[in-house]
Amino acid sequence: MEARINTDSIRLHLSLLFEDAVTEHRLFFCIFCIPSRSARFFNEIDSAVSWCEKQAEAKEHVYVGMGLYERPISHGRGTAADVKAIVGLWSDVDILNPLAHKAKDYPVSVEEALSIATVGGFKPSVTVNSGYGLHTYHLFKEPLIFENPSQHNDASVLLSRWAGTVQSNARARGKVVDSVHDLARVLRVAGTLNWKDPENPRAVTIDASPVVRYNPDDIEPFLIAAEYVKQGAEIIGEVSNFTINPTVGIARGFVSAMTANNEELAKTWRMERTDFKDPSPSSYDMSLCGSFIKMDFDDQQIVDLLVYWRREIAKAPKNRVDYYQRTIGKCRTSQQSDEAIKMFDQPGEMPQTSDPSLLTSNDRTKLLNGIRGALMINVAKFVQLNKDNAEYFVHLDNGEHFSVGRVASITRFHIFRDRVLERCNVMIPSDRAERWSKIVIALFSIIEKEETEDPRTQDRVLGYITDYLEHVKIFQEEEWQSALAEDYPMIKDGKVWVNKRHFIRWCNASRGNKITETDAERDFHLLNMERKRHEGCIKNKVRRPWFWGLPADDFNNILSTKRKPQQKADK
Repeated sequence: MEARINTDSIRLHLSLLFEDAVTEHRLFFCIFCIPSRSARFFNEIDSAVSWCEKQAEAKEHVYVGMGLYERPISHGRGTAADVKAIVGLWSDVDILNPLAHKAKDYPVSVEEALSIATVGGFKPSVTVNSGYGLHTYHLFKEPLIFENPSQHNDASVLLSRWAGTVQSNARARGKVVDSVHDLARVLRVAGTLNWKDPENPRAVTIDASPVVRYNPDDIEPFLIAAEYVKQGAEIIGEVSNFTINPTVGIARGFVSAMTANNEELAKTWRMERTDFKDPSPSSYDMSLCGSFIKMDFDDQQIVDLLVYWRREIAKAPKNRVDYYQRTIGKCRTSQQSDEAIKMFDQPGEMPQTSDPSLLTSNDRTKLLNGIRGALMINVAKFVQLNKDNAEYFVHLDNGEHFSVGRVASITRFHIFRDRVLERCNVMIPSDRAERWSKIVIALFSIIEKEETEDPRTQDRVLGYITDYLEHVKIFQEEEWQSALAEDYPMIKDGKVWVNKRHFIRWCNASRGNKITETDAERDFHLLNMERKRHEGCIKNKVRRPWFWGLPADDFNNILSTKRKPQQKADK
């Protein structure tokens, strides 16, 4: 049967998504077409339907943006930063088809795709068959409008957690779902045609019966924790897929058998511990979870036990996926870390060598696991850049890397800890201080040495700073608050303070350099510059920008020429 454009389906699709947004809130949505890459914005349905129909007749792939905008965007189809509201959550679940997709473990049927996109028992409000996959929409009862940047960020996090949950559902079935959680995502318009196979275009169809709408708060408790969506710097224990059954039961006699030879566990189960500084149910959850992990219960069993205990013993039910995911993950991380750092406490257990090339692969793995457990971050490797004025970098599993300065910064626990906290938002436990010399030895035992034709030496970096200070305005001690309004350098507390972004802009504009924020931070750390917020009130607005400081005495020659001449005293 020949695929045809269906105007009624176009209208139905756009109306279900945006009718309230355009009539009640006067927001705009975008229709985007390929291959012409034309984008048009609409705040009423009829003209959008006509445009979609016209573009589909011209054999264009017709898409609609998931985000809503306050006004049309002058260039392109808009970015995530431009989005003002969303009308629901969406997913794009490809279905296995060699003609349309590269070989991946995609679902093999519409039914399987639909089950993957059903989260917490909430079925999609609307499904659109794109011809080679399924687009699902969990529509809200009313548009989610962002009144401020915080709400914009919250929506972005909500979407990423949604996408991560759908992908987790897919992995549990041995399948793959691509990530499409950005606020400016576009999906095909129902009623148009999919031209991936020009000789055999496929109709994009819609199923919207019945349409059930949700509140975001209905769905959010069933989403995985944000830190499990994207790999970050922090080590987090792996947690397998599980479901929450609020009415779960425990077999009679199971608890008695489980606690029979473990008085500590029995007291924890009965909430009779007297050694907890915080006797809240959350503290008991952590203790119980730790015991269950040691008893080799799987994650579903752990969740069932904790849900039951919360309901029956603590009388404080908790039915959030992210809560139990974090609880299990933290317990598992803590236990794995404790196991890893035993290497530093047992004489003869830690492999070490002055020549890392002599390490066996098993010894290197052992050292790396110990370092990861000690630092609580996903260290992939430790790199020395150049021989003279060497600088050292920690590389992470996710491909990111950051400078930890020179040797003097590495051997001092508090300096290294602060650098990791600054870059990774991870606090290395304080008990690592007593093992720090051994941890440093482990780092240098796995070190990888690299050279660059443009070494980032102290002299070169100091030259950049000096040149910058010679050519820009510097606010003096008595007028330092004025610098906060324009990000210019300032003198305060015996130091010259430099704003990183202003420094980067000046270097890139005046010297033709291509300095990034990472480059600048690395340079500043190489000079052991102090990073500090400075708070001031400018035109009745409080500003708290970050500045980087060096002793003012190091730049007396420059500063003396920029100080205002002292006025003569009146006779």
